[in-house]
Amino acid sequence: MAAIAGESVAMYPGGETQRDNEIESGRDRPLDELVAELRDVCDRCDVAFATLDDDAWNVSMLSRRGPIPMRSVAVQRWIDVEAHHVDLDVAYRSRDWPDALADAALPT
Repeated sequence: MAAIAGESVAMYPGGETQRDNEIESGRDRPLDELVAELRDVCDRCDVAFATLDDDAWNVSMLSRRGPIPMRSVAVQRWIDVEAHHVDLDVAYRSRDWPDALADAALPT
């Protein structure tokens, strides 16, 4: 991970086009494939985040909103997961979000 090396890199190396293409490519994939990929990505994020030291959490990543520190990337990922959980329309609503999410998200 670039943050461990103190490098500031783009969240999506191909920019918004890469992000949009990745989202579009998943649109018609079978649910079991998407769930397996989500589990894999979550596991890799957990491992990557666990390796960050105090300095690495302060390294900026270039997002569509501009540079943000890695600590904000982790919170943004949590927000995205919770928001898209609501999108699934499986009786999970924003009112079900944990209080800890608001506590973590509001400062960022």
